[in-house]
Amino acid sequence: MSHPVKQLLKYVGTINDETLKEDTDSKFELKYVDIGNVDSKGKIHDFATYLFDNAPSRARRIVRDGDIIISTVRTYLQAIAPIQSPPDNLIVSTGFAVIRPKREKLDSGYCKYAFRESRFLDEVMARSVGVSYPAINASELGNIPIYVPSLFEQRAIANYLDRETTKIDTLISARERLLDLLTEKRRALITHAVTRGLNPDVSLQNSSFEFFKYIPEHWEVINLKFLGDVRTGVTKGRNFGNRETVLVPYFRVANVQDGYLDLSDIAQIEVLPEEISSFKLEKGDVLGKLFVNSRIQVNEL
Repeated sequence: MSHPVKQLLKYVGTINDETLKEDTDSKFELKYVDIGNVDSKGKIHDFATYLFDNAPSRARRIVRDGDIIISTVRTYLQAIAPIQSPPDNLIVSTGFAVIRPKREKLDSGYCKYAFRESRFLDEVMARSVGVSYPAINASELGNIPIYVPSLFEQRAIANYLDRETTKIDTLISARERLLDLLTEKRRALITHAVTRGLNPDVSLQNSSFEFFKYIPEHWEVINLKFLGDVRTGVTKGRNFGNRETVLVPYFRVANVQDGYLDLSDIAQIEVLPEEISSFKLEKGDVLGKLFVNSRIQVNEL
C-alpha cells in the first residue's frame, strides 16, 4: 500500500451543497434530523416528520446518499453520521455541516470512519469556539486535514472496519441483552423473597393489595408509616432572611441511582444549624426518588 497523504477536507469534499429554499411548498412533507437524533456511535434515531410550514427554521440542509453529516455546534457530542439510502425528503439541521465526498478522491464508506478518528475529532474540538456551547464554522471545518490513501485502499479499510465493528457491535448487543436479563432476574429474586419468603411450600393468603396479591399466611401487611419515619429532603432556594445558615453536603436526585450512590459530584446546600439533625442521614436509612424506580440503602456515612 502507498503511504497516505494528508489533504484539507475542503479539497476532497464539498460542504453544504444543497439547501431548502424559503419558497418551498408549505405542504412539502420532510423527515428531519436534529443533533439529538445522532448518537455518539454515528447512528441516526427517530427522526421527526413535519410539513415545511411547521418545521423548525433549522430544517434546511438537503442530504444525499453517501454524504456525511458533522455537527458544528456542541461538537463535544461527536454527532457525526453517514447518510445511507435516505428517503428523498430527508432534511438535516443547519447545526450540521453536510460533507459530500468528491467521488474521484474520497470514498464515503471510508469517510464515516475517517471523521471519527480521534485526531480528527480532537482537531474539531480544538477549532471550536465557545465554552458551554462550542461550535465550529463550515470554512474552519474544511481546513482540517485528513488522511487520504488511494481509493482502493480507502475501500479496503472501510470494508475491514465494517466487518470488525459489526463483530464488536454484535458482542456488545449480546452483553447488553445478558445484563438486561440478569437485572430482571435480580429484581424477580428480590420481589419473590420479600413477598413470598424463602419456603417454597408455605401456605399463602390474600393480601388485599393489587401489587402483591398473595403473601405467606403467617405474614401481615403494615403501612410503611407505622414501621419507619418517612421524610422528604431539603428544599432548595429557601429564603432564610438574616438567619445564620451553614453549608452542608447533600445528595441530589442525580446522586441516587438504581441500587447505588453516585458520589462523583456532591453538591452543598444551606440549612439552618438546628435542621441538621432532622435531615442528617444515618446508617440503615433508605433513599428513594419520588416517582422514579431508584433506591439505595445507606450502609456507610
